[in-house]
Amino acid sequence: MTHELRSHNLWVLSWPIFVEEITGGLVFLADAFFLSRISDEVAATVGVLLPVLLLGFFIIPMFTTAGTSVASQYIGARQHQYVLPTYMANVGLSSLLGLLMFLGGFLYADHIGTWLGMTPELNEHSSIYLMVVSFSFFFVAVRFSYASILASKGMTHWNMATALVTNLLNVLLNAAFFLGWWGIPKLGLFGIALATSVSFFVGAVLLMWVVHGPMKIHFRLKGMGEPIRKVLRPILKIGIPSAVEPLSYTIQQIIVSVVVIQLGLAAMGANTYVLRILVVEITFAFALGAGSQILMAHYMGADRFGDVNRIFWKSIAAATGFAAINLLLYVGIYEQVLSTFTDNPEIMELAKWMLVAGILMEPARAVNIIAGMALKGVGDARFSALSSMIFMWAVIPFIFWVGIDFGYGMLGVWLCSTVDESIRAVINLWRWNTGKWRSKGIRDRNVSDDGNEGLVEAPA
Repeated sequence: MTHELRSHNLWVLSWPIFVEEITGGLVFLADAFFLSRISDEVAATVGVLLPVLLLGFFIIPMFTTAGTSVASQYIGARQHQYVLPTYMANVGLSSLLGLLMFLGGFLYADHIGTWLGMTPELNEHSSIYLMVVSFSFFFVAVRFSYASILASKGMTHWNMATALVTNLLNVLLNAAFFLGWWGIPKLGLFGIALATSVSFFVGAVLLMWVVHGPMKIHFRLKGMGEPIRKVLRPILKIGIPSAVEPLSYTIQQIIVSVVVIQLGLAAMGANTYVLRILVVEITFAFALGAGSQILMAHYMGADRFGDVNRIFWKSIAAATGFAAINLLLYVGIYEQVLSTFTDNPEIMELAKWMLVAGILMEPARAVNIIAGMALKGVGDARFSALSSMIFMWAVIPFIFWVGIDFGYGMLGVWLCSTVDESIRAVINLWRWNTGKWRSKGIRDRNVSDDGNEGLVEAPA
């Protein structure tokens, strides 16, 4: 089994991730489209559930990137004896996390909407959707932990190919279950949720086949106890902050959803549709962040700090520029874009001003995505997670005051989020410029490149 990185080119690594993620985003757009065909009420209800869904669809993939970073650093340091144990530990930990989230979503599906403040009618839609889609959480954990194996080796094209197949399947199943193709009864909201779970299951199976089939990576238990215990610490060192930060963000968004629900159906609808529209630039930033994270982790393991810094600033410039241009375009053609989902003039007017606020917010969000993933990739995950959590929670009172008490509604909520993202972007850039990340690598300097002890001399 070879452990070398397939490519050291940022764009070669990143564009398959972008294609993979953007097709996933298009699936959510397709979901929004079919949900809106049921009613704005149903679409808005599922949209408000987005923070709950992010517990599985965002936190789990972010946790699995710890395995990518740790394995990549070991590969860069040529300490190959730790690579397979890292893969196995990451799959095990991620699958356990996915199982716990599945059980939580399934068992409490009837109550989550009520906790968010939904009416009994809206909660009925919520419980149907959550009970079915929660199965996806376990499949997401398996899929992305196996994807991290391929990513650490630079084989992101396999992840892209698998995503294209499974996301196309998701859209086809959406249409089939919703429209009743091939003799299938029309399943409505239940069918849209079922399509999501089935597609993630297929994606997990395909990636397992790629890793254990064509890639010939074989897991084994014999002799793996001690190596797995050794790699657990660096995985958790990166993985826990990598999961805690999006967990904090998700809980913050759940609280924001409570505010949005109080603001009424127009706010719920505008929030749902705008978040779907913003998928493209968020996905671009994430793909660039994931590609740079792989590359920087390899360079970090090899102590090539100048290359790490160069990749970081290249990614920042590309992501922020793309976000700004994209939002300006959306503002210019907002009517054509939003008319895909709704013809409600109140929702469209509110969504327009949310997109205007996004001209400032989205470049800042891009910085936080890139910088956050970069700091995690080089082992400096704790600072990014801690600073993000502080500001995410500090902004919540202002969201209530500005959005509800001062009467600025949904636009006030978005302006508060813009300030939050901007402050965190400045802090993340400052942290990177301090250079403290140079001492945060996980490379074991007491082990030589061929696995022998004694790289560091004993003190006299």
